[in-house]
Amino acid sequence: MRLFILSVRYHLLFVSFAVGVFAGFMSQTASIGAPNGGMHIMTPEQYGGSPDANDNTAAFEAMISAAKSLGEPVEIRLEAGAFYRVKGKEGRECAVMISGARDLTLNGEGATLVITDPSRGGLRTINCERIWIKNLAIDYDPLPYTASTVTAVNVEENWFEIKIEDSYPSPGLPYFSAARSQSGMMVVPQPDGGTRFGPDVISPESIIETGDGVWRIYPQKHHGGYSDPIGRKRVDVGEQFVYCARTYEQALSSIECVDLLWENITIYSSPGVSSYPRGNERHTIRGYHVAIKEGRIFSTNADGIHMRGSRGDVLIEGCSFEGMGDDAINVHSSAMAISAQPANNQAEVRKHTYGVRIGDRVVAVNSSTAASIGEAEIVNIEDKKDCWILTFDRELILPEGNAGNRTKNEHGELVASVNLYNLDECASPFIIRDCVFNAFRGRGILVSAREGVIEDNIFRDQEGWGVVMNYESSRWAEGPIASNITIRNNTFIKPYGAHQPAIISDITARSNGAPIMGFFENISIENNVFYGWEEPIRMRFVNGMMMENNEIRPGVMTE
Repeated sequence: MRLFILSVRYHLLFVSFAVGVFAGFMSQTASIGAPNGGMHIMTPEQYGGSPDANDNTAAFEAMISAAKSLGEPVEIRLEAGAFYRVKGKEGRECAVMISGARDLTLNGEGATLVITDPSRGGLRTINCERIWIKNLAIDYDPLPYTASTVTAVNVEENWFEIKIEDSYPSPGLPYFSAARSQSGMMVVPQPDGGTRFGPDVISPESIIETGDGVWRIYPQKHHGGYSDPIGRKRVDVGEQFVYCARTYEQALSSIECVDLLWENITIYSSPGVSSYPRGNERHTIRGYHVAIKEGRIFSTNADGIHMRGSRGDVLIEGCSFEGMGDDAINVHSSAMAISAQPANNQAEVRKHTYGVRIGDRVVAVNSSTAASIGEAEIVNIEDKKDCWILTFDRELILPEGNAGNRTKNEHGELVASVNLYNLDECASPFIIRDCVFNAFRGRGILVSAREGVIEDNIFRDQEGWGVVMNYESSRWAEGPIASNITIRNNTFIKPYGAHQPAIISDITARSNGAPIMGFFENISIENNVFYGWEEPIRMRFVNGMMMENNEIRPGVMTE
């Protein structure tokens, strides 16, 4: 039947908006190829490396250095199907670092990089231009998590016991206690053949070895928005439990690179998010897969693709996601917290995971109400070591008394009363298409960006929510607030037990402030099919929305 269901808090203005701006971008990204041909071939073996070696760190370091100094396009080529073990240099955050390279292709030929330090990231490119990474898998040994089976539960004493499964690491190893956080989740098969990961996050108050691979966990009563997992019977004997040594590191990352292509890449495990593209310009991700390796029950400790602060022309296509400890794709920019306002046309912002350039457009958002204060262009940047003083082409009048008024969120981080978001660093425009979202803990696509198309994807992520437009200023403060987003020709399949809508938008302001009407602008939802939902769409705080030719179908999709 035709779908015209919509749950909205305030009055909606239904309009249609053009997306022709994407036509040129789609043509451009489709033609990306090897940077300038990549003609000069290098291999790790030429620098003393070998798939049989316990550590290829020195060989990769020498090879990458030689490739950079050559001054011409280079293709680094690995042995097809081989496994290269790499630990990384002492003191470095990642095992393999490519910094300042130009016209470089890393062709894995189906090889796997095996990272042997589970507290480190895998492969990182930084400040590079025209980089192509393709035909490569990344894995960890030992794994940055362990898998177990629940053998006992004691509700009265608030503990449960797990038996570590064969071939998985012990949670008593040093990298578990040294990790940024130790937490886990249940992994439970569902009646429809799917798997539910969490969604409760279980963090230990203490964990004690009782002998013979058995560990007793006393969970915190409240953690990450989830409460009393034992009392609420979220843990049962015979179920599997994954316990993660989570860090901020990633299997694959790129920082401030220009003209970057990832193609035919598989990530089997990661200590944090699978990949972290930050501050890049013109990034195509094609055939990127976060996968559960045969014989395992889990993939990465956090998100699939966590894209922050990219400068437009972003294409993510033909990718798939399963088994992660958090969301699949998150596209956003960082909040620039205003700590002071030297003049009405200036703002002092503390440095964080974002960049600023003269000519960038910013929007100021009131954290208490999520209301837009106004947009401006940066005309001058003064570097003050720990902060920047930004000068704008117009005045931004902040709420009285709010400049520099900061509180702390639940992570102990300062939260400003007013945040800036860089509109030139929020992956605008972006396209996400032809991707498959299977079972994992979290949401499918989180959108905090402008000018985006989400099309021809299949969503069967376990909790139900496929596309989420959400703005909250008290915790992560990811932004800007989404606008000019088209969601079309997608298939949403409701798994067993799913309780969230397939498409949703919502606002949560700091200190329980009262959002006002008109945040998410110009949202188009068209030609989508929803299997098994009664209420697949729940949109709040929207101004300018068009819905047409969407359908709800009973049951599940059949071939």
